[in-house]
Amino acid sequence: MKLYSAEEPRYSIETLRALYYGATFGSDHRSTVRLLIEDTDFPTEASMLSVSTDGLSVRAYDGTIRNNIKLTRIIHAEVV
Repeated sequence: MKLYSAEEPRYSIETLRALYYGATFGSDHRSTVRLLIEDTDFPTEASMLSVSTDGLSVRAYDGTIRNNIKLTRIIHAEVV
């Protein structure tokens, strides 16, 4: 199931790094970047653990950690 079909990612690496930096080093230090990721069967919610040029490391809400999530799979990102 392809929810967002485009060659360009919806969020740039710079934007995701800025969101992560703001959540990690912001005023209350308790924020996190919540993501909606396009998965094989349905969208998955996750928290961002790190961001690099290889992709994102995230913790899905079922507790699993996933590495190298490509930017094109990010449907939505927000700091909560």
